[in-house]
Amino acid sequence: MMFINFFMRNISCFTLFFLLTTATYAAPIRVMTVGDSITVGYGAVYDNYRGQLAELARSVGCDIQFVGGSAYNIPMISQSPQVISMYAAISGVTADTVDNYWINDWMQQGRPDVVLLLLGVNDIGLATREPQAVINSLGSIIQKMRSVNPEIRILVGKYPNFTKNAYGNFLVNPDVYKNFITMNNMIETLVNEENTDATPITFVDHSINHNPTMELGADTFDNLHPNLNGNRKYAKNWFNGLVEQGICNNTNVLTNAAQGKTANTSGNGTDITFPNNAVNGSLPNFVFNGQTSDGPSWVRLPTEGPQTLEIDLQGTYTLSYFDVNHAASPPALLSLDDSFTANSPAYRIEISLDGVEWDNVVTVTDNGLIRTTHKIPPTNASYVRFIVDPPFASPYIYLTQFRAMGIPVSVGK
Repeated sequence: MMFINFFMRNISCFTLFFLLTTATYAAPIRVMTVGDSITVGYGAVYDNYRGQLAELARSVGCDIQFVGGSAYNIPMISQSPQVISMYAAISGVTADTVDNYWINDWMQQGRPDVVLLLLGVNDIGLATREPQAVINSLGSIIQKMRSVNPEIRILVGKYPNFTKNAYGNFLVNPDVYKNFITMNNMIETLVNEENTDATPITFVDHSINHNPTMELGADTFDNLHPNLNGNRKYAKNWFNGLVEQGICNNTNVLTNAAQGKTANTSGNGTDITFPNNAVNGSLPNFVFNGQTSDGPSWVRLPTEGPQTLEIDLQGTYTLSYFDVNHAASPPALLSLDDSFTANSPAYRIEISLDGVEWDNVVTVTDNGLIRTTHKIPPTNASYVRFIVDPPFASPYIYLTQFRAMGIPVSVGK
């Protein structure tokens, strides 16, 4: 069982006190994105909104994890910012098909706490269905999600108001285009009708401030699929929906205090790669066919005893959240639920104001996950150290990325 020891300093300049609490490890919020090619990502493998959404959530300490079987079991990896970007979507799919063939399996596989749902345009443009039939399918999907998880939180999106010549003119027929606009405008009513206190549903309007053309500065590259600007807007809209439901709290914007700072190691062992790799803000790269390429990680060959990575934050931050990406996983295990033998099973996180006196804030004894996250009461620190304790899971210690999230107090020294 994992335990976290919380030590909290009063951050007032007059009072200092010590508080000890023991709590179990809190798992990230499981978010499943359900949709069509806009959700999958169209074009390059990383052209989707999930990377930007993860960054927005991470910036306020909202610990989300994308889940889903992903189309054809090929996990997508966003490159900027990098995040394990699982999803439950298929390019060209209709709400009707998802309702009848996919949603139950996706819910069982992903076990989401939250679903972001954006479907319907292909029902109109490709299958020429009537608007009410599409809305009925969306309603049925919602009911099936609730039957699997009675406490599911759902966000349902309205599409941007695409033009008639969207993606090969598949909405060019006047009747088809009229049906698309009608269906799109009916989504908010569906949300209002389906919303309950037990399983809240939030309407997310992606049509606001979205330019669905190919003009200079617009938000699509083919009048339908979002470019980088468009994905940023989708991400921001979804994030606002998460805030509206109380899933994320955007009161304080956090920064990664460890990124780009000086990292040093100690203990009986030898660094195989540079310690600074663990705090440079990057994860190993992945390509479309699921194969990995070498990426930056801190790799160390321990001899005996604890192995320490110490980071000088070069200032004081009020820290509240740690995000630890352990060993890079092989493609077959590219899910945050999966264990990998090279992940550190036992480790500690300590913080200090002067680099001399240290407080232990996290202790883990049985980790097997690729990524672990830890929230602590807001505490001032100028130094952080990540300590890997024996027995080690493999001959080497791997740490692909370590993030210490907090609010700057006094930066630069």
